[in-house]
Amino acid sequence: MKLQERIARNDIDDQIYLGGVVEKATSGEFGDLYRLICNGITAETLAESRINAKMSADRYLGRLEALDMIQEKLILMIDLKNRLKEEKKEEQKI
Repeated sequence: MKLQERIARNDIDDQIYLGGVVEKATSGEFGDLYRLICNGITAETLAESRINAKMSADRYLGRLEALDMIQEKLILMIDLKNRLKEEKKEEQKI
């Protein structure tokens, strides 16, 4: 099943699977690279905003907020996966 189908269907098993995909990707070298890229973009944006007075504070803050939202969404997906897996284990014990 494709990821798009899992996202569209969005049942408990799909949420667990998608959280696992995110966890696997972000815990390895890709995750390290992703964080380095985000930190690099943040530093570049800050430097650009200081050099280029034409960049509004709203634009600068919007870029930073977008990066933060992506990182937060990934963390929440992993947390949801862990919580749902624990709930499924509890249900199977009963």
